[in-house]
Amino acid sequence: QHGACSALCYLVASFLQLGRSPRGTIQDSQRASLRLAVTALALHPVFGGRHSLARQRCTAMGVRLLSSPRATSTNEDFQRWATALICFLDAALAWRPIDPFGLLGTGEEGEHGMLLVGNLGICSYGTSAKLIQTHIRKANNECGATWRRLEAQMEQIRMRNLPLQWQVAWSQAQDASMLVRNRTRAQLRVELHHHPLRVSPWADWPLMRNYFQPRPVIVANVNSGIEWAFRPNIREGFQFHVRLLTKAGVEVASRRLRRGQKFNFRVPVPPEPAVQLRGQAKPSGKGAPKHRLSTCSTAAPSSSSASAHGDALTTTATEEVSTHSEALAIVGEDTSMNAMIDTVICPLCLCQVEAQIVRPKPPAYSEGVTCDRCGLHIECGLSDYQQTSVPFFHCGNCWYDLCQDCGSREMREVWWK
Repeated sequence: QHGACSALCYLVASFLQLGRSPRGTIQDSQRASLRLAVTALALHPVFGGRHSLARQRCTAMGVRLLSSPRATSTNEDFQRWATALICFLDAALAWRPIDPFGLLGTGEEGEHGMLLVGNLGICSYGTSAKLIQTHIRKANNECGATWRRLEAQMEQIRMRNLPLQWQVAWSQAQDASMLVRNRTRAQLRVELHHHPLRVSPWADWPLMRNYFQPRPVIVANVNSGIEWAFRPNIREGFQFHVRLLTKAGVEVASRRLRRGQKFNFRVPVPPEPAVQLRGQAKPSGKGAPKHRLSTCSTAAPSSSSASAHGDALTTTATEEVSTHSEALAIVGEDTSMNAMIDTVICPLCLCQVEAQIVRPKPPAYSEGVTCDRCGLHIECGLSDYQQTSVPFFHCGNCWYDLCQDCGSREMREVWWK
């Protein structure tokens, strides 16, 4: 409330200073910007509630307005008269000159007019000021119709379309922070540039790249699952351009960001396939061991039968544990034989890459595909339709290639852990 009161005092002082300056179409930009500031102040959270300015009471004769409504608290009193002052300022600033000397003008709303003063038409500023002065006297005398017009005028002001900078001009600090959340498993380099981001054509030349490449305002390396706040200096501006790059320098996301906004970056991860252990295959036939359910008996067994039965259970449990550990060791060594992965995430550009068995179309793959991580060479044949014996992963964006084992290891160690 103190911030809204300070802003209102500043607008009133600016309006009084504007009244002393000469009017005309040449110097009309100050009036237009001041009216935008008044409209932005109407969007302040202090005036967000839909409180009626003219209280009503129900009687036997029907619904009748109170002749002199009184505020029940200081907050309601401030909201009531601050709303009225915003409406009167907006009505006074709605008069726009139509000649260079400012002798005649009209309302910016055109033929529809305003709810408070109606359609002004073509008139002088003195005529418009006298009409507004009349409504100020009526509001001071607690006229119910005038307060209803003020309430409707306030709602009309709040529904106007404002530029992005004016919407948070009074409700947000000039040095507000911006949040970037890394919801991936990879480390990202976040660069904050001025908006709009202008790139010189000379930046494509290798020798000129360091001189003509746009300089970021803030640079930060954001790890996985980290929320990083960027708070540039006030002189840097209000809107920025955010770029997200991987360790290899590939841009994975780019968007416009203004102060007070948040950017959540996430990558859809394919689900982990169900790994079937070779040692846990379901047996069938006569040689299959029979699994017994646990039962409870009140009869005490003999000592010889109990000892023999206990030795058998111990031997069976030892064999099952060893079989299970061997199966886990086999799975850890070679997962590609147990569960084939169809989709991986490219380590460079973080896009999903599907497995394929057909040679890629670029001429660089005429001799085959080589894994960029382990160096495994996969022969594809001379024909474009000839299939390979082993599936591989080829990223069409950055031309990064992975074999089946490296792709599975990348998903297990980075994205599925």
